Amino acid sequence: QTDAHRLRFENLGVASNRIEVTGSIKFDMDLDRAAAAALQGLLPAGGPVFMAASTHGGEEEAAVLEAFARTRAAVPGLRMILVPRHPQRFDVVAQTCTAAGFSVVRRSQEEAADPSTDIFLVDTMGELRAFYSLADIAFVGGSIAPGGGHNLLEAAAWGVPVIMGPHLQDIEDIAGLFVDAGALTVVEDTDALARALARWAVQDESRTAAGAAGKALFDANQGATTRSVERVVAAVQGH
Repeated sequence: QTDAHRLRFENLGVASNRIEVTGSIKFDMDLDRAAAAALQGLLPAGGPVFMAASTHGGEEEAAVLEAFARTRAAVPGLRMILVPRHPQRFDVVAQTCTAAGFSVVRRSQEEAADPSTDIFLVDTMGELRAFYSLADIAFVGGSIAPGGGHNLLEAAAWGVPVIMGPHLQDIEDIAGLFVDAGALTVVEDTDALARALARWAVQDESRTAAGAAGKALFDANQGATTRSVERVVAAVQGH
């Protein structure tokens, strides 16, 4: 995927002329624009939309909901889309949100949010990527909880700037690219998450620029699948 990976293979004794960096196939995803279009109208017009995606136990109540509550004090129009990682937690997360005083609409109930809705809970499967099309700012989970960090590329593909916690070992190479581009902000705790969210919630130009940088980086890194297949086919034909 990267030069760092190439060096690891060389250190294992693979000849350098037998290694080629083709990139990460994770960038080669298609956006289902029809599915995204079908979501239009689920959220009423208003302030920016914060999407917390692939969240783990402990991340909602200890970080995401707290950061959302603090930011809404300064940005009253802020809304949240919440997408827990594991379906067996959907009911628990819904109860956590209502216990914290938020009004919740659940995707499984096939209802649209109204102006009084605080949180739109996506408690269905297979819709995460399309829901990013509604977001202005994203937090990607498994990163404040020590889960290694989940895929941020689905947000980047829609031009959405991303916030993540410090546990990024599963995606460290990709995360580094987005940090360098200014499209990913890495935070250490709830306080830092709230500050990062508030900054992008009120600074429209900064938020838009960060999202555009992420989209440009995503686009520039596509094509690894084709490159890899071409190399394999060429090698086979060469023998």
